[in-house]
Amino acid sequence: MEYLTNVLPALLPILGVGLGAGLQYYFSKSNEKRKFLTTMKAQVYSDYVKNINSKYSDDSYIIDTDIRARLAIYASNKVLKAIMYFEKSGSNMVSQEYAATIEAMRLDVGQKKKGEHITRFIYGK
Repeated sequence: MEYLTNVLPALLPILGVGLGAGLQYYFSKSNEKRKFLTTMKAQVYSDYVKNINSKYSDDSYIIDTDIRARLAIYASNKVLKAIMYFEKSGSNMVSQEYAATIEAMRLDVGQKKKGEHITRFIYGK
């Protein structure tokens, strides 16, 4: 018992430092991954929105394929569902489906609140 009382005070700081370093590493990696995914989502969502009007030219078909692949990898199910409804509706940029797609993308990249003025902004009113 005396051995434990002599060794324990020496070991606790070492264990504390090791635990602290391990937790810091874990949380920094987790934060790094979250930032990377958010950046990738924002980029692919931006590329998708830019490509909507030019999807019928030969060059944009390749871009569209690339964007679709990145959407399949990074987009949330909610965003993919919104895109599907938007495209089924005819890909009209002045539609509720377009506004719903933009809203889903905004929420997926970390916007905390729904954008009350998105529809008004899209329609120019």
